[in-house]
Amino acid sequence: SPPTPGQPQEGGFAEAEGSGGGSMLTGAQQDATAAGPDKGPQAQNAVWRTAKVNSPEWVWLLLGALGAAAAGSSYPIYSVLFSNIVTVFYQPNLKQVIWKWCLKFIGLGLLNFFALLAKVYCLNFAGEKLVSRLRQQLFQALVRQDIAFFDMPGNESGALCARLATDTTLIQNVWGGAIGAYVQATVCLIGGLVIAWRTSWKLTLVTGSCVPALIVAGGIS
Repeated sequence: SPPTPGQPQEGGFAEAEGSGGGSMLTGAQQDATAAGPDKGPQAQNAVWRTAKVNSPEWVWLLLGALGAAAAGSSYPIYSVLFSNIVTVFYQPNLKQVIWKWCLKFIGLGLLNFFALLAKVYCLNFAGEKLVSRLRQQLFQALVRQDIAFFDMPGNESGALCARLATDTTLIQNVWGGAIGAYVQATVCLIGGLVIAWRTSWKLTLVTGSCVPALIVAGGIS
């Protein structure tokens, strides 16, 4: 029987959904998907499907995560160096010792520079590959639709081209940016807590009491 107006043909969005493009539904198909019985599993597997599409670039993601971890560790190291350099000004041989501390800060700056460079380059490279793959899957799904699909409100050619250009980029920002930010923040938080606990556990308990509130606020935002 001929397909009803607005109903995707076999091999359309339903086929693309299995390959990672199902999150790019448009117009009335989003409403139909949201009302379907599998809304929960789709929402829960969104991150997993994105990771599956980006799995060929796992090496770049790993290198970017390592760079983010190194960048996050530079801030606790800086706090240790800055706290120790205060005692240098009270030493009699200041000119002989100051060069050692200058080299330490220069080395820390170089570590932070190359760590951030690796983080940004590797994660952006993996994100561009993800965007290219998602755009290809979405375009293949669009050209398989029935003619009546493009007559539905919200499925005009201009709107679909805009979604093809912008939605995939938003996925890249959420996916790649989130990996780097979460890894860097986690390493920085753990390193700071370890250093603070070794220095004064009582003061750490007082200052660390606000950390759960910050984590909850970050999760809500």
